[in-house]
Amino acid sequence: MKIVASGQACCHIRIEAAARSSEVVLFAAQELCEYVQRISGVALEQGEGASGPVIELSLAAAAGGRGFSGADGYVVEESADCLRVHGLTERGVLYGVYALLESFGCRWYDYEEKDQVVPRRSELAFTGRMESSPDFHVRSLLMMLPNALAPPRIVDWMAKVGYNWLELSGNPNAPVRYEGIRAEVRKRGLKPVLTGHTLERAFSLQELRESRPELFAEVAGVRAPSSLPGWSGGGQHRLCDTNPEAQELTAGKVLAVLRQYPEMEVVGITPIDGQTGWCECAECRRIQPRAACTGAVMPTASIRKGEQTRSDQYWHFVKGVMGHVWQELPHVQVIVWGCYNYYDLPLLEENLLPADKCWAMIDNFERCCTHDIDAPPELCWINPPRLECHRRWLEKFPGRVYLYSELTGRFDFNLGRIGALPGHSLIQRDFAIYRELGAIGSVTNWEASSMAAPSNMYFTGRVLWDVDLDASCLRDDFYESYYGPVADQMRAFFAALGENPLDYTRHTTFMSTEPLTHQLGEERIDQLTQLIEDVAASAPQEPYLARVVEVKERFETVVAWTRLGRASCDAKEIAERLEKEPDSEQLKQALAQLQEHARPHYLHLWEEKDPACKMGHSGGDGEIHGDWRHSALPKLWEPFGGEPPTP
Repeated sequence: MKIVASGQACCHIRIEAAARSSEVVLFAAQELCEYVQRISGVALEQGEGASGPVIELSLAAAAGGRGFSGADGYVVEESADCLRVHGLTERGVLYGVYALLESFGCRWYDYEEKDQVVPRRSELAFTGRMESSPDFHVRSLLMMLPNALAPPRIVDWMAKVGYNWLELSGNPNAPVRYEGIRAEVRKRGLKPVLTGHTLERAFSLQELRESRPELFAEVAGVRAPSSLPGWSGGGQHRLCDTNPEAQELTAGKVLAVLRQYPEMEVVGITPIDGQTGWCECAECRRIQPRAACTGAVMPTASIRKGEQTRSDQYWHFVKGVMGHVWQELPHVQVIVWGCYNYYDLPLLEENLLPADKCWAMIDNFERCCTHDIDAPPELCWINPPRLECHRRWLEKFPGRVYLYSELTGRFDFNLGRIGALPGHSLIQRDFAIYRELGAIGSVTNWEASSMAAPSNMYFTGRVLWDVDLDASCLRDDFYESYYGPVADQMRAFFAALGENPLDYTRHTTFMSTEPLTHQLGEERIDQLTQLIEDVAASAPQEPYLARVVEVKERFETVVAWTRLGRASCDAKEIAERLEKEPDSEQLKQALAQLQEHARPHYLHLWEEKDPACKMGHSGGDGEIHGDWRHSALPKLWEPFGGEPPTP
């Protein structure tokens, strides 16, 4: 059916009567009108009574109902003078419209305008039928709102690539920041969920710490201690898990948020990072059987088999909190988190939550990316117990388990050997395995600094919808659509870079440049630098030039980290020798030369010249505290001696 021909509209848009009350379907019609006009310059009219060829938007389920269904399938079908976009849910209609626009050549690789591809065409038509439904019902993105330059644009982008849950970091001011995107979330039908570390942040009782210490954990015989040897992960925030008043007061904070935002029908009651600080009072010991962790193998977090599990304590507390919440809001569902030393299922049946009222978010933090998730134990010591633990969760809560940080936004224990993030092949294989096991989906962190092509965030959105997609075709389409006349050159650059993308911001979390110095020797740096400089010199026009320059700037930052890290290691060795030979002029001169070599790289990083630096990182108070690199850089400069350079 022709939609636009010779600069003229050949049809109009109509919304089926049953769907006219849906804000999401109305927005889908608006998006269709806007993009057809951007592509062709022709405005399609929208009307219910007009005759002639029509694009009809229709909805299978009633609009605006309570609850959640991730079965967001759609059918786009042409017959006679009607092109019908039919959704199984309100979001399904919107996804169907985006699929139609993609058939016209539109692409949305990231949230910036320069990352969107909108072709110019004078003729638009559609023939045949497209039908699609997602493999995973939970396709979630965790967005720490203080981190994002443009949250409304990110919300717009995530709907275009198939995400359907927006998980908000549980910072104290997250509800306030949510106000800024609330309307955008609602008109796309996305499910807002407050989930990240809420017990430490949004639902914290820290204001009662001094006046009511009995509400807080008892550790080594002390209630609410300010510090303890070996304390990690903010453990001083933990409450007494069996204190009924602590549960009731926490429930009051949960209810305050849910009353203000009734669309939040799912809420996370999630602990802080780290494994220390759990309450050891007699009552908490009573409800927590003495048993060792079996699945929480997290190397850099020092979690090993044999450490005391705390799952019963955690679930007991959540169950107490939700008992109060459900008295007022029985429809609300709760997310429990499996991580650290609460990775395992509770041992006591009495501590389990009702399966129809909870979602289990199981962390894949520090998954080994050298091996497949189902690698045999003799090959990999990290993944096998983790997968076995996941199997137990999936058996206990079928259809209610999804993965957190599945590959795309967190650290890899082996990042000193293969890179911080996995490539597309590993992502796709993992999701195929978890689909067969019955996982309901995944949430991943918003990430700004990886160098995958296309980004892991885009690729994950697509794979969560269709695990069996042809990744090679998707990448080829990306190169042709995004880089146009320099597609082959950019394909060559990313092929030389390798499939495992360099996530250079994350390395500085641990103040280590080992992953980059391991992967990038000077010969390889020279090769990659020459490749990207040749592309930048030959990119003919915008928007292609800006896209190439962004990759070039990111790679220059990777090089700066690598060379600064290498120089810092060399300087440390020389400084140690100088302690033994303080009068050696040769060593002093070598250190001074290294310092001069390192200076421009230090300044490059401090001045935040690459695009990823524009994303700040929030602290526990929910405010922006700059990039992690600003805590890492002075450490890297220490071996040179003296004050770090300033611009």
